[in-house]
Amino acid sequence: MNDPVTIDAIGFQNAWAQAINKLHDNDWALWDLVVRIKNPSYMDKNIHDVVESFAIANNRVPPNKVAYTIFPYKLACDNRSFLRICDGYLTKFYPMTRRMQKSGWGTYFHRMICYPTVKDGCIVYVNQLNKILEAKKNSKSVMKTAYTMVLCRPGGENVKPLGTPCLNTVAVRQEPLNGRRSVIGNVSLRECWIDSPYLSAVRGILDTEPVGNCRTCKRIGTCNTGCLAQKYLAYGKLERCPDPACIMN
Repeated sequence: MNDPVTIDAIGFQNAWAQAINKLHDNDWALWDLVVRIKNPSYMDKNIHDVVESFAIANNRVPPNKVAYTIFPYKLACDNRSFLRICDGYLTKFYPMTRRMQKSGWGTYFHRMICYPTVKDGCIVYVNQLNKILEAKKNSKSVMKTAYTMVLCRPGGENVKPLGTPCLNTVAVRQEPLNGRRSVIGNVSLRECWIDSPYLSAVRGILDTEPVGNCRTCKRIGTCNTGCLAQKYLAYGKLERCPDPACIMN
């Protein structure tokens, strides 16, 4: 048995690549591998394209489809209400997974929002994720301890060597950000705008000099090189660059 191995990466893609290399270097067997991802929302489009192309070329499941087994991203994009996401998943998405060849796939989110348990001798279904969201919303302080969702069902699933959920539990933690600012009810919109490291970085990008054709464009004062979100979607990175949807060039 090896000593504990740690990985500290900026994003989930980098963490995954480092984990694969660690496994490869240790004959595909590691005990106590601990991974810390500094920014779970960070995504490098170039890495994604390379991995997706490799998966498709080798008849493997692309990374986005694996991610959808944990959270139905496209369903969330079409619904603003969390409860509507849950309803759409239970009535449309989940029944579809039961008709797939591998019908056990895509059930992680189902267990987060519809976990079977027993109360007063009857089977009831618990929306674990909604309970956590409500608890966090009503909390007046930062809870550093984790809220936990259970995905593995006691009994047969926790003794099977194969076929059990790869994901057993999900812990949701509140990390203090400038003290009270991790509790949204305690913070004004102005404070979020001024103190957010992300928004501060965005303002820093917008304050730099324009590049390319934007330097001499007569509309620069109007668009300021365009929407950063559109640039991120087009180029996979957040930086000062020409607008991919510019109508002047």
